[in-house]
Amino acid sequence: MKIVKKNSQKNFALILNIIWSVIAVLVNYLITFFTTSYITSTAGAEAYGFVTLANTFTSYIDIITIALNAFAGRYISIAYHKGDYEEANKYFNSTIIADAILSLVIMLLGCIMILKLDILLNVSNNLTLDVKILFFLVLIRYLVSLIGTAFNVSTFITNRISLSEKQKSISYIIQGVIVLALFTLFPIHIWYVGVASAISIIYVNIMNIRYTHLLTKELTLNIKYFDIQVIKKLVSSGIWNSINNLGNVLNSGLDLLVSNLMLTSQIMGEISIGKTLGTMINALLESFVNSFRPKILKYYAEEKNELLIEELKRAMKVTGTISNIVFAVFLTCGYTFMQLWILKGNINFIFNIAVIVLMSDIMIGVVKPLYYVFTLTNKLKLPCLITIVSGFLNVVFMYLLIKYTDLGAYAVVFTTLVLNFVHFFDTPIYSAYCLKEKLSVFYPTIIRHFISCFLMVISMTFVISFIPDYRTWMCLIIRCIICGSVGVIVSIITVCSKEELKQVLGFVKRLKNKLL
Repeated sequence: MKIVKKNSQKNFALILNIIWSVIAVLVNYLITFFTTSYITSTAGAEAYGFVTLANTFTSYIDIITIALNAFAGRYISIAYHKGDYEEANKYFNSTIIADAILSLVIMLLGCIMILKLDILLNVSNNLTLDVKILFFLVLIRYLVSLIGTAFNVSTFITNRISLSEKQKSISYIIQGVIVLALFTLFPIHIWYVGVASAISIIYVNIMNIRYTHLLTKELTLNIKYFDIQVIKKLVSSGIWNSINNLGNVLNSGLDLLVSNLMLTSQIMGEISIGKTLGTMINALLESFVNSFRPKILKYYAEEKNELLIEELKRAMKVTGTISNIVFAVFLTCGYTFMQLWILKGNINFIFNIAVIVLMSDIMIGVVKPLYYVFTLTNKLKLPCLITIVSGFLNVVFMYLLIKYTDLGAYAVVFTTLVLNFVHFFDTPIYSAYCLKEKLSVFYPTIIRHFISCFLMVISMTFVISFIPDYRTWMCLIIRCIICGSVGVIVSIITVCSKEELKQVLGFVKRLKNKLL
């Protein structure tokens, strides 16, 4: 009886993690939704494009920093779970000190680059100063976040991710309030976005430090635990993550930069708007995946392979369902959404870009949980090589298509779409190989994912044809809710087993009782 109760509590903790992860992403989406519309209508699409490009530039820095930080959480967590607190403190403190030193170097190089930004990029004269200030503030935000990386681990170790996601929600609200207040009270400057994001990440770091003290008191700041050998181990383990990140940047992180240099800053801005929804949904999927990771890590550490495979499949079903519902709803209701959301700009072009981006980044959502297998098993070489080869091909074909065809801006996102579908083959097969399972073990879940997506699009298109479109927010919301409900029903029929359906209903009932 005690075992059943304990498992029930663990499952409820997982559901709570997922709920707060979803709330955090939804709050972030609402803030982004309003600020994007406001910035594009007041400052223009070009200005918004630089806001997105500034954030994209931090992903270039990640190529370096992720080598140090990719495995920090893994090693701290494993040592902590084993009760080896001295070892955990070595990883914890070494990561913090190394990140602080790395931040100083990045700050120096970043400031030099920002001073020369108008030479490196195509920036309108009236935006030059604003863009430089924006890039500087975004750099500050990134470095503050980098120094606080190790403090994120306490909620992960204790499977209390719901706490960190709750604070993320609050930070997004803080960010949104500051942005809207500054744009409303003062003359328009796009660097207000940088001010708001820097303040919000300072709040997140303060709360993470507090959680570290409350949840994992054994982890303490002490320079005596700094160990250069630990840094070498982290970097040697994480170097392939850096290479993988380089591949990711080449695959999709250069879209806006290429658009700015080979097309125009206006087109760059419109592409950035089209990519916004994909970025937000990716954040949602990543939050779901993060909610499953503590349990996946625990099963792997305990060598419970059968439970590990089942948990990975559960995560795949969840991320696949979210991906399918979002894609199908946007396909059926997205054009009206774009008309109501973006008051200025080429709506047809932005909608088409958004559809391609969703197909490229969201349809592969079903395999996202499997990426963690490579980190767990520390077998990153092959996936990284595939990613980087794919990235180089992406850049080459992007350049050739823009220069020698009439595809123009569509070439920027179309090449990524084609190459991303490789992950339906390499990721599930190599994940199974790393876990020493049948190479086809994950494919039944993936096949159901495609069947579910196809049926969702057909079903929603049929249902939506009976609902009038009055081009109002209320009508759009009603249409989306109806389509989303259809998507849930289709997913339950095609993806969930009877046992999983019973579990879902049980969780809903328990959550209802707890809330009431």
